[in-house]
Amino acid sequence: MKRLIVISHAGIGDCIMFSPALHKFKEKYLEDQIDLGVLERIYRSHHFDYCPHINNVFPISPAENFVGEDANRLAKFYDSFHPIVTTPTIHNAFSYAKELGVDISGDDRYEVYIPPKAKEKAKKYLDSIGLENKPYNVIQTVADKPDRNMKPGMIKAYKDICKFPVVEISDKFIDEDINVSYEILARSNGAFVCDSAFLHAADALGFKKILVYHPTRQELGTWYPLHTEWTLIN
Repeated sequence: MKRLIVISHAGIGDCIMFSPALHKFKEKYLEDQIDLGVLERIYRSHHFDYCPHINNVFPISPAENFVGEDANRLAKFYDSFHPIVTTPTIHNAFSYAKELGVDISGDDRYEVYIPPKAKEKAKKYLDSIGLENKPYNVIQTVADKPDRNMKPGMIKAYKDICKFPVVEISDKFIDEDINVSYEILARSNGAFVCDSAFLHAADALGFKKILVYHPTRQELGTWYPLHTEWTLIN
């Protein structure tokens, strides 16, 4: 059995986008150990705690510091390195698959891995506000970049037009566990999200349509959802 390590300095949204490639990578090296090194904030988000395609996940230094001692230390324990590179202009599911040497054609569904504990927290929260087993919509109020945060006027406008109650979510919602927000999103009837990880989580969770807030009139570049129809709002 070989020991392989996948290294990613990507944000949480990109971690969802490279999930199809990670899935295929595991199929390619089914009998081998696959570990994943991610940024500290991704590690603390618990995003990969229940990922079935890896054996272990641990934090690594930021890209600009991941040289010399850090890289050499890991090299002693693994048979091969497999970096996932994120660039400002080209980062999507298919570029990540190419970097890992796998083909995701026809099997490019995004994945999120929601732990049972997060599901229970979401259920408890919805029950506390009287929405357990009842229809509701969600709106993401805070993004990972301040310029993408939802404007107060848009929050009010969305709540005014929604037929059902609206639950506000963010990446630091309950116990700073993004998985709780994923579960609340998964149970909802509709969503208005920022250009962020929740855009890709909605795709992974099977949403047919979604509203997306973007601060400018530019399109979503190469990182648009693969299976969810979106309407850009700004």
